[in-house]
Amino acid sequence: MSLLKVGVGFLILIVLGVFGLNQYESYKLNSKANNAIEHFTDDIKKKESELNEKKAIAKCKMTISSIKSAIMNDRQEKILRNHTFSYIETLSSNNDNLFDKILAYPLTSSTEFGKWSKIGKNKYAFHLKDDIIFKYDNENGNFQCISNCSLLY
Repeated sequence: MSLLKVGVGFLILIVLGVFGLNQYESYKLNSKANNAIEHFTDDIKKKESELNEKKAIAKCKMTISSIKSAIMNDRQEKILRNHTFSYIETLSSNNDNLFDKILAYPLTSSTEFGKWSKIGKNKYAFHLKDDIIFKYDNENGNFQCISNCSLLY
């Protein structure tokens, strides 16, 4: 951003030198340039925020796929070993290491933007501006969104 400001400032100096503007006209031109830079900066921040949210949602979708796949793999493994069939009771052994019972690399719990946390027994939140809430049902092996699901689509 500072490089942009330097470039605009340099451009203003060239214009002043070429056209010989007086001090008042120079002030008005500089003020307009600063307003344009602020507007441009605001647009960039808005786009960056939108991009960060899209990136976080994509990461959330990948994690959901990994969790659902791991639940099904656990089920298939039990069937192949002729064990009494039941779905895994819980996906996480504690509130700090999420999904450690089914994923090779568990997630660290955090309430920061774009992170997961455990909010109840078999309930998880993915944190965005509005949290997306998920519930694991150990009776039927479903891991599904129960709140703010439209953010995923």
